[in-house]
Formats: sequence, C-alpha cells, structure tokens
Amino acid sequence: MKKIKADLPTSETLELKLHAIMKSGLPDFVKTTNARRIAVRASIRFTIVSVLFILAIVVFLFLAQIDLNTFLGKVITMTALLWVTVLLISGKGWFIGSTLLAREINMALVPILANVMNRTLLYTYNENAVDSVAELINDSSLLQDDVQNLKVKNVYTVFSDFDMRVHEVEFDQTTNGPGSKVVKAHATFIDVNVAGEHTAATVLTSNGSRFGFSQQGLVERIQKNDSFHSIEMEDKKLKAFSTDPAIGNSFLTPEVLQIMGDWKSHSRVNIRVMRREAKLYILVPAGEQSTAYTSTSTKPDAIERYASVIAKPIWRALMLAEEVNT
Repeated sequence: MKKIKADLPTSETLELKLHAIMKSGLPDFVKTTNARRIAVRASIRFTIVSVLFILAIVVFLFLAQIDLNTFLGKVITMTALLWVTVLLISGKGWFIGSTLLAREINMALVPILANVMNRTLLYTYNENAVDSVAELINDSSLLQDDVQNLKVKNVYTVFSDFDMRVHEVEFDQTTNGPGSKVVKAHATFIDVNVAGEHTAATVLTSNGSRFGFSQQGLVERIQKNDSFHSIEMEDKKLKAFSTDPAIGNSFLTPEVLQIMGDWKSHSRVNIRVMRREAKLYILVPAGEQSTAYTSTSTKPDAIERYASVIAKPIWRALMLAEEVNT
C-alpha cells in the first residue's frame, strides 16, 4: 500500500483534497442525514414554543394577579404544569435526536474521510469499550495519573498495513500546581499494532502548550519510575525517556522526530507517544476543538471544518505509524 506521506505530504495538501471531495460529495452527505435533521429541527421548534407558552402564562398570572385558589387560577396552573411536562418531553426528544444526528454525521463522513486518506475506515460508537480503552491508556503511561471516569465516544478503525483505532475520549484530570482541581479533559487516543517488537518502553512528548495537557505532570510521573532513563534530545521542545536508551534511540529516528515536531508546531498541543513491544500509543489533547466530535451543523463550511478536525490527527498518526512500521 502506498504511504500516506506520498499522497498527502502536507496539511495544505490534505485540506485541498478534503475540500474537493466535500464539495463534490456534500449533496449526498446532507441527503444521508436529512430525515434526522428534520426531526431535530421539529423538536427544537416545539421546545421553543413550549418555553414561550409557559412564559406567557407566568406573565399573564403576574399581570392579572389571579388568585391561584380560584377555579380559573387552578385551571391556568394545571395548564402551565401540563406545558412544563410537554417541555420536558420535547427537550428530551431534542437531546436524543441531536445525539443520534451527531452519530449519523460521523457515519456519513466515513466515505469522505476514506476517500481523502485512500484507506478503509470504520466508524463505531461504543460506550461499552470503556474498560478495554482504559486499560490501553493506563498501559501507555501517557497520563500523569491513571485515567478516571473515562467516557469513550466515537471510534474510528483505520485499516492499512497495520490496525489503527482512533478513540475520542473524555476523562477527569487533576491540574498541577497550587489550588489544583479536577477538570474534564477531552482527547484523541490512538493505539496502533505495528510490526516488530520494541523490547523497551519509550516515551516521546512535546513541551507545554497554549492549551492541552501539561508536559510537567507527565515528566514528573516518569521520573518517579526508576526503570525509565532520560534521553538527551537536540530539539529542546521534545523530551524522551526509555527503559533502555539504546533501544529507545532506535525508535527516535530523524523522521519520527520531524513528524512530531511538525505536529506540535501546527497543532500547538502537547503530543505524547509511547512505543512498547508491538504497540504504538498516541495521545492528543483536543484543545480548542473539545466539542469537535459533536457537530450537527448543516453549513458546508462548518461541516468541512469538522471533517478537518477529525482527519488531521488520523493523517498524522498514519504518517507516524507508517514510519515506525517500516
């Protein structure tokens, strides 16, 4: 199979190809999700009407100063309660419909992304994968603490010369420094089965970012583990540790470091990679695009931006995995 770098050497090339495919395939994309969009719009309208009707009743009661103990007051109160029930039901329908629409949009994007990458992709929404994904994240040692309250949302499986699974995850993370607190973290976690056995455990991480995970917390955790040793890096924006530096250096090739450096400079987030045995783990904080996987917009530009946010981590992870897999 032709390497992804040969087809899509730069992010500009990726964006141009995505734009061309989205432009030609957008009518089919909108048609695929049309029925669900209509249902969601109907729920939204009905919810808005319900809210306005309840507000009108409240204003009427206030202005008319109607005694709630009278027959008329009781009738109006019962009507208001009835519409509150209607509002709750329609609001629930809106929430469920929006959730299903978001999943349908992700499914409709699969052939577009597959065409861009020239790879077969499979999309699933699997909340039951929490235990297995949590085990993989903990095995990767790419968080400063073991993962807590993990939620696994969208999962993309990419079929290439190796198996690659891209998970959109959400979990609790404790912030560093004084006044630390627990915050919700959003990230893309990727696990790849690559060829060969890397008998050491090697971690490569980029430096701190405008947003995303702090490098400091991860470095402190690794340094507490006596089995890891620091590897001197020419690029001071990158840090590397390995249980066997000699074996670790065989993973830290100029090509791998170039991909990591480009990824960091373009995304401005703290990219983390772990190579262990036949596994390659990648953790990318969502940063400014923490809600990127729940878009329900019908606007062409918004859909294309949404597809780009999904495509870029997959594309860069493919580049990195193909380099490691050679």
